[in-house]
Amino acid sequence: MSRTSIVALVLFVAGLGYLLSLGVGGTRKLQSSVYQYIAPFLSSGAGLQKQITSVRSNLKSLDDLQAENGSLRVENRSLKATNQALRDVEHGRIRLCATSSMKSIDCATR
Repeated sequence: MSRTSIVALVLFVAGLGYLLSLGVGGTRKLQSSVYQYIAPFLSSGAGLQKQITSVRSNLKSLDDLQAENGSLRVENRSLKATNQALRDVEHGRIRLCATSSMKSIDCATR
């Protein structure tokens, strides 16, 4: 054993002996002072755990996200088709206005 290990062991045994020799009142006093020092860490840790739990409960599962992604893809394809159809109608209207001299067609550009 090295010298530092022996010193550490002796200090540990001395500290343990001191703690075991304390009476009931001394033990309670020691406990209260230790808890007084670590209480802020315990309460902030509990608050952080509550925040993490609330965030975790609001998360969607992978299956839910995949289902939502699939439905959004279908809706996106439908909207693209509608947009393309409307563009085709607009181009047809512009072509008709350019080639026709009919007054009943609204040829104002928008």
